[in-house]
Order: sequence, then structure tokens, then C-alpha cells
Amino acid sequence: MKSRETEAMLRLFLLFRMCSKFHPLFYQRSGETLAATLRTVITLFFHSLCEGDLGMQRYSIRLVAALATFLVGIAATIVPTAFYVKTIANNQIEQEVLEVERQYINAHVERDTATLERILADDFTIRFPYGRISTKAERLALFDNTDFSFVSFTTDDVQTQIINEYEAVGTGRAMLTGRYQDRRFRSRTYGYTRTYEKRQGQWQIVSVRIARLSSF
Repeated sequence: MKSRETEAMLRLFLLFRMCSKFHPLFYQRSGETLAATLRTVITLFFHSLCEGDLGMQRYSIRLVAALATFLVGIAATIVPTAFYVKTIANNQIEQEVLEVERQYINAHVERDTATLERILADDFTIRFPYGRISTKAERLALFDNTDFSFVSFTTDDVQTQIINEYEAVGTGRAMLTGRYQDRRFRSRTYGYTRTYEKRQGQWQIVSVRIARLSSF
């Protein structure tokens, strides 16, 4: 009997190892379903051993069924856990991207070229509805002209799409007011698409596409 118990324990240990490798979060979860399933397997296992040779036949059938239940219980935790982890990661990325968006807007109003230099990628471009494309250098040059300034930069209906851990896209509507010499001006409300990439551990704006709302 001791040899059978030893063999039984070895098999259970190997099964446990296999399941833990299959699902790395197994050790970290303390759900009642998994614990109850494991207890059921162990109970059936040793109960069958105590029934002798005839019991071993029954034990084989019971063990297969119990192990199937056990594995289903393990597998059932994978999908919701993976979804939960992905949701947390995406929420964190979204907050990081929105923070860059906030810095981008404030930097225009505050003439903060140091921030723009940091959050705009070197290959940054702005594409306007009429076809003109402006570069990072041209954008920064706006602030060299003391006759020109942004007074306000407002956005709404802001949406963020996480492509992966290194790419994201932000869309929304915006309106600018500014001053050139002694004259104030205001843009129409327009649609925008901003593309973000995480480069060297830092989120940057790679491109901005501006469009009339009728064609956005």
C-alpha cells in the first residue's frame, strides 16, 4: 500500500506541476473553486487506493473524471484573468497617453517649447485639411514669433484607442483661439487624429491629422 501511496503522491505532484506551468497565476490564486476541485481529486484518489485491486479500476475512472474537472477549473480562470490583466494594462496606457495630450495642449498656451521638444517625435508632422504638412521644426518656430500666441486650446469628445503597448491613437474635436499682434482670432471646431508611439520608454506624438468635421 505504501508503494501505491507513494506513486499516487508522485502522480499528483507531477499533475500539479504541469498545471502550474500551464497557468503561471495558479500559485497566486486562492479561489474556492480551485481549492475545492483539488480537494476532490485528492479525496477520490486516496479513497480509490483503499478499495484494493477492484477499487483501482473504479479509481481510474473517477480519477480521469476528477482530473478533467480540475483542468477545466484551471482553464476557466485563464480567460477572465488574462482579460482582467489586459484591461488594467490598457487603462494605464490610456492614462499615460492622455497625460501627453494634456501636456501638448498646455504647452501651446504656455509657450512651453521645452515640453513640446520632448513630447513631439523628431519625425513629427501635422497634416492640414488643404494638404499642407508641417514639421516639428516648423511647429516650434511658431513660438519664436512674439507677435503670435495661443490664448486657448480646448478639446472634447476625446477618444483613445490602444493599438498595443507601444502604439495608440487619439481622436476628438478641438478649437483654438489666439492672438496675432493686436488681433484675436478663433478657429472653427475641427476634428483631429493624433498618433502616439512609445519610444525609448516615453510616449511621443508622431503625427496629427486635422480635418473638417464634415469630412472627419
